[in-house]
Amino acid sequence: MLVQFDFSILKEAVKNGSKMANKVRATPLYLSIDNDTLSVKVFDADLMTQIYSCEIQPSGCKLVLAFDVNILSPLVNGAKAKLFTIDAFDESSKVVSVTLDGVSYKLHSLDPSEFEEPSIHVPENTKPLVFRNGELRNILKRLKPFLSKDEYRLSMQCVNMEIKDGVIRFCATDSFRLATYESKVEYEDELNLNIPEVAVDVLMSLGDEIAMYFDKDNENAVRKVVAQSENITIEFFGIAANFPNYKPLLPDEIIWKAQYDAHNITEKIDSMNKVFNMYSPGSIQKEAERAAAKLIFDIHQFDTKLLSVGSSEEVMAEATIMNEVETTKECICINPFHFISIAKSIRSSTINNSVIIGKTRNHANLVFVSSDAEPEWLYVNVLKREQ
Repeated sequence: MLVQFDFSILKEAVKNGSKMANKVRATPLYLSIDNDTLSVKVFDADLMTQIYSCEIQPSGCKLVLAFDVNILSPLVNGAKAKLFTIDAFDESSKVVSVTLDGVSYKLHSLDPSEFEEPSIHVPENTKPLVFRNGELRNILKRLKPFLSKDEYRLSMQCVNMEIKDGVIRFCATDSFRLATYESKVEYEDELNLNIPEVAVDVLMSLGDEIAMYFDKDNENAVRKVVAQSENITIEFFGIAANFPNYKPLLPDEIIWKAQYDAHNITEKIDSMNKVFNMYSPGSIQKEAERAAAKLIFDIHQFDTKLLSVGSSEEVMAEATIMNEVETTKECICINPFHFISIAKSIRSSTINNSVIIGKTRNHANLVFVSSDAEPEWLYVNVLKREQ
């Protein structure tokens, strides 16, 4: 046996590396042992993670290995071992013998000299922004479904984070729907950062307390971020594209609203949405049907009739839900798959929430969704035409 260490360290590194892995070229994972300290780094052009551990047996071992994350991932995923053992390393053939879950493997490694091993440097003279109690993870988890899937819309494939005048704002949008979170923050500097999706994924996997350090330009735009949590450090670059100016869309005064139990409306619409999959077995047809789908809220004083309408303009499902508060008659048409993501985000809170749908005088083509229990969250959804 050359060396043995805590398998969870390698598993965490491979998990994070898989999120940034490039299926075309190798995404290198560096494993180095020196002075009884294990360092595991995974990196690509835009993001790097580094994990430290001191649980090394036996002491005195020196070793540098490089693997392709795409090769390690199938081996590591699902493994239940507590320890990872490197039994031998043939430097000429780059073959590494390892033991995991009582099974011995021979793995082809990469030549570390072919890659320039990067290092993470915390920006000097910067005050960290600290998130505690899993706050950042919870915010990003609720915002991620709202990121654009359109590869040509780079400016929407991110979460925007802005700090100004003692207020921190997060926003994500795909142009059809938008989610924002806003709260006060004790951080003196102003900044604006577009967090790329791969960094969002890795940040969500970190611990409950995360300290973020920012390297900014003269206009407070963030160029590089270093985030630390327990024994994990990550470094990533913000997306340079301009995030859409969403603030003019935010409501100034709600002139009409309807309110529903979050669990009830989510369950009803989730069930009704299944009808759009019944008659569109192919993936292309299914996506076309989902895009054309309509959910009509026929709202009356005490209750609301929900109607699911397909591309043929035929009513395919309907249900009635009770209003939590009295309202006036209104009719709203919306994409059900866009709206269900909003309802599920509100329902995901541990608070017993209500879904409040509102309209303003200045934005006739938008509907605003919120909850009294979480005033820091606001969602915007584009309306569809009924005909």
